[in-house]
Amino acid sequence: MNSTSAITKNEHEVDRLPKNNHNYGLIHADLHSGNVVFLEETPCPIDFGRV
Repeated sequence: MNSTSAITKNEHEVDRLPKNNHNYGLIHADLHSGNVVFLEETPCPIDFGRV
């Protein structure tokens, strides 16, 4: 999967998150293709710079 399709897939997954009083969506200061890994087909934002 190339980085463009990875970013697009991640955007679609974030859009599917339920919006309610307990879920505010994704908070990530520098989300880019280098900070996304996949567990099977599910994108998972990561940030190794924040320990």
